[in-house]
Amino acid sequence: MFQLVDSLKTRREGSISPPELAHYLKKLHRDFIFSGCALDEATRKEFSEGEKQRDELARQFLLNLDEGKAGLWLSADELDGVPTDFIDKLKEGEGEHAGHLWVPLNKPSLAKVLGYAKREETRRKMYVANQNKVPQNIALHRNLALIRDKLARFLGFSSHMASVTSDRMVGNPGTVAAMVEQMKPHLVEEGKKEVDGLLRLKNEDNVQATDGKEQTALYLWDSSYYERIRDECGASVSFNLVSEYFEVWGTLQRLMAIYEHIFDIKFEPITSERAQEILGEDSGYLTWHDEVKGFLLWDAKDKSFIGYIYFDLHPREGKYSHAGHFGLQPVSERRIQSHDEYIGVAGMQECRKLTISGLHAAGRLTLIPVRRNRHELSPPNSHEALAPLPGPDAQLLPRAGPRAAQPALRDPDGTIPRHRRRQGLCRGAEHHV
Repeated sequence: MFQLVDSLKTRREGSISPPELAHYLKKLHRDFIFSGCALDEATRKEFSEGEKQRDELARQFLLNLDEGKAGLWLSADELDGVPTDFIDKLKEGEGEHAGHLWVPLNKPSLAKVLGYAKREETRRKMYVANQNKVPQNIALHRNLALIRDKLARFLGFSSHMASVTSDRMVGNPGTVAAMVEQMKPHLVEEGKKEVDGLLRLKNEDNVQATDGKEQTALYLWDSSYYERIRDECGASVSFNLVSEYFEVWGTLQRLMAIYEHIFDIKFEPITSERAQEILGEDSGYLTWHDEVKGFLLWDAKDKSFIGYIYFDLHPREGKYSHAGHFGLQPVSERRIQSHDEYIGVAGMQECRKLTISGLHAAGRLTLIPVRRNRHELSPPNSHEALAPLPGPDAQLLPRAGPRAAQPALRDPDGTIPRHRRRQGLCRGAEHHV
């Protein structure tokens, strides 16, 4: 196959039309080249072994990061300023660690501590510990760089960067370097202005601790903290307080309503009854954990079934600790159109709960392949599959409890809408799906 594609590109390059076809041929030829098809048999075998080593090193590198259990024992005083909802779910120490809390070195925890901890020493400890949390990855990273360079040279490139940029608009590393040099003076100038502004905030914040002595250093562990203060001062609002009004499932409902309008689709929640209807006795396998919410996705125009989408939004032990979205099963457009396969997507996020009764053990991802004929699935009976959102007459009434001054959204009859009774508050959303 490569010989046919290579021959066609060599003989017809520059004379193929339309441009889309010429571009496709170029991409197809490049994919063959980057798979080592142009190499002789012995070199191709060595190239293939190098690719396996590269992929294994990358897999182990990421696995070390994902499965790392590193963290710090910090006292409540050291966590002064960090939101209480985050502190409340930290593990309490025993024995020699009594009076301390275990703060894991994952992305959500770092964002909270580096963004809110008032003590600079606390932020410094978290930052330095995070930079040194997976020492075994140092050797993996070095070997990965060497193998990437070796593979690029097999293909005739001078470096890994040269191979990556060869199919990009920039074309080669020299263009990238020239662009960086061209932008550097302007970026450095703006960067200095930003650093000066953050330094002013740091001096204002530490005027008593330093006896009025001006500080001239802004460290990497300072930036998140003072950037948050700058942004909140500029907006005259507390982001942590505002986030409490964006209950996770109510917010998600509104986001899905936007997508429904834009793409002419419909989300249908998968209730226990619906799961029983779809999978019968296997309905328990439709999600991998009780906290996961699943939806059927329909084309609103022709009522055809598109696929499944899952939301796994709360932290638990053993679960991927960052925000992300993942395809659960690769499918082809042809098989989707023939209804042999359907798209499955999972969205992960770090959202805090109103109440936490302890971490659940992570269930293994055991989604069974779902390949149902079209007649076995039917669209929702109701035009509005989701619970209705509060109308324009919804009232803001005082909330009971320690934060009575904060309003709670209620319907005119005084009841709290169903979507606001669900547990969970959307926190620091990066992206949901």
